[in-house]
Amino acid sequence: MNACDRKPRHQVDVYNLGAFRYESVYMGIAAFYHAICTAPDHNTAGFHTLQLATSRDLANWTRLGDRKDFIGLSPLGAGAYDTCSMMPPSDAVVSEGGKGDELYLFYTAAKFRWSW
Repeated sequence: MNACDRKPRHQVDVYNLGAFRYESVYMGIAAFYHAICTAPDHNTAGFHTLQLATSRDLANWTRLGDRKDFIGLSPLGAGAYDTCSMMPPSDAVVSEGGKGDELYLFYTAAKFRWSW
């Protein structure tokens, strides 16, 4: 039996919000931490997902996509790095060349959670 088998839970917290201006609005990508269990040392095990929001004044935000993940976890065993922890980008890269109507979002991700 591991620590998560003894104290299951599900709690979601907003960890941070990467916000940047794009045309006439501010775009925000929030990292949501999903705690799935509590260990005996009161630390938690869990994972992050990213959700999208917009604002015109940086004070009032509207979450988009019916509060569904904008960037979710990759399946385990896929060889991808976004299977546990993800942090949002602080800006977008607008495509060059064509019409400039594509945004590239480079985010930070990790396969595993580890202790220092």
